Amino acid sequence: LMKKIFLTIFIICGMAAPSLAQLDGARVYWPLPKNTNIVGAHVIFGTVNAAWSNWERLQPSVDIQNNLYMLTYTRIQSILNRTAIWTLVLPAGDIKTNASLPVPGNQDFINGIGDPGFSATINLFGAPGLKAKEYVRHDLNTTINLGVRATFPVGQYDSDEALNMGSNQFKIRFSMPMVKALNAWIPGKRIALDVMPSITLISKNNDSQGSEVKQDPVLIVESHLSRDMTKKAFVSVDYSFISGGKATITDKATGVVTKTKNMETHLLGATVNFQINDNLQLFLTHMQTINQDSEPVTLQGSLLKATLTWSWHAVLQRAKDFHE
Repeated sequence: LMKKIFLTIFIICGMAAPSLAQLDGARVYWPLPKNTNIVGAHVIFGTVNAAWSNWERLQPSVDIQNNLYMLTYTRIQSILNRTAIWTLVLPAGDIKTNASLPVPGNQDFINGIGDPGFSATINLFGAPGLKAKEYVRHDLNTTINLGVRATFPVGQYDSDEALNMGSNQFKIRFSMPMVKALNAWIPGKRIALDVMPSITLISKNNDSQGSEVKQDPVLIVESHLSRDMTKKAFVSVDYSFISGGKATITDKATGVVTKTKNMETHLLGATVNFQINDNLQLFLTHMQTINQDSEPVTLQGSLLKATLTWSWHAVLQRAKDFHE
């Protein structure tokens, strides 16, 4: 029974962090028993036509290399007998480009810490807060969750530069992650659909290269169709739609107002997962924009993400050590 509990719990401990600052990843919102802990180390390599922290300044003909390194900590608890997920995200990285930037004299390479974030998600339906032994007997069918994530503008930021790790903006995201099991909830045979609609509100940037930037909310619909390949591995087909982020940029010296167009982007990719042992898992994700070349105001590019997660549960770990 102990082996079954560990296998059931840790095969679905996922990428509890945003993928390239906006996307979460496959199986992140599958419920887990209360008092589960997850530490994640994430590496993201993305080549797109914008810096990951400032999507309002898309450059159609510029390739910008965004390298992001994140540490995350997730804690699963029970609130009012519902599953609650808390996650802290600590990002750092570097951004570079070989192309000429819009403002002469700007650096084409920058590194430092990014804007940290904190998220809280609570289940509304389908995932009661359960102890480990209760959880392993619980069959998932449909879950609906409510989430909020805040990002704080304390990362590296130079108002004179076009590239920055920080955004100089508060961001708050409201989401409703949903999971639907498409067959019997048997490890090694599970098929499920995750859908995560969200809207992100973005504060004004009062100092961006001599301008004030007001940015519209960003709407995202993220989805993952995943299937167990074995009891210790799964594969997921990933699709996301991003819309919004239109900005009004006011030059503080001249008062000239420039308005950017609404951005719409489609991303398609896949995720594979391997359980290395009871605690350690590896996730690999690749995503590519699939916009038409004729669309002038879109995010264009691709990203590759690798994640290692270490998951543990104090009670289960003591029981496992006793049996060994």
